[in-house]
Amino acid sequence: VSFMRTRLIYPLDLVKALYFRDIDMRPNFLVIGAMKCGTTSMCHYLSQSRDVYVPDAKDIYFFSDNGLYSRGMEWYESCFEDNPGKPVVGEGTDDYSKVWAHPEAPSRIKDNLPDCKIIYMVRHPMRQMESAYKHRVANSAERLPFNQAITDSSFDYVATADYLSCLAPYLELFNDEQIRVIFNEDLSAQAEDEVASVLSFIGCDPDVSMVNFERMNTADGKFYDGKVAAVFRRSTVFARIAQSLPGSLKSMAKSVLTKRKPPEIVWERGTKKFVSDRLLENSREFLKRYGKPEDFWSFE
Repeated sequence: VSFMRTRLIYPLDLVKALYFRDIDMRPNFLVIGAMKCGTTSMCHYLSQSRDVYVPDAKDIYFFSDNGLYSRGMEWYESCFEDNPGKPVVGEGTDDYSKVWAHPEAPSRIKDNLPDCKIIYMVRHPMRQMESAYKHRVANSAERLPFNQAITDSSFDYVATADYLSCLAPYLELFNDEQIRVIFNEDLSAQAEDEVASVLSFIGCDPDVSMVNFERMNTADGKFYDGKVAAVFRRSTVFARIAQSLPGSLKSMAKSVLTKRKPPEIVWERGTKKFVSDRLLENSREFLKRYGKPEDFWSFE
């Protein structure tokens, strides 16, 4: 056994070390969100390029999570060690654009990745909030009814959809040439052109002929609580019981108590006004800055 280790395993490790010595393990680009605007899909599309590596664990949270950030850049670089040798490396974490919750993320990125490209995905703010709400309900992170959640939840849905404010720290820290805004509406209508433009932006061959443009992480593909499950989740007793169950029983319970039908969204007039009052002006300024007419998104 010792002989085999000496003759086989050690040379393989040496070859790997020599092969990767010139490959920068730090990302060349980041897809920073916004949440539920196509971040997962964009990372999936880009990763299919022969030049681009994105780890399977899309959300790394390194720059937004204090505990992870304290582990240092060596830990962060280890997240990309499975790169087979592709020259362009990236990751997508939508928490990086939630500056209301993680104000330190932009400066941390600037300090450690000063030359990286920033890709910011956006969509109609109201559609973004609807999808974010469904996502959080599916993950049992949101228990409030939709309209109450928009105005009263501890998670700030409106701030997450205030794209101008979320991007402002990045605009202060990075050159305009390092930032690319992609509208989800454009990605849906002309995915090939949008992904090709992003590939060019990050310095890659814009060929998308081999890309599978299936949308990822959509609300329709998630499981949501039925009425019985919703009651169970509100009980701390059942929560403790659920945590102690083996995975097989959890899966069985999920198949019985959950469904793929997302919660119905009906905007109340007061909620819509609340959102419009906070977002209309900034949304119009954002649209103008990035080449869209001010009525591209209607808050009516």
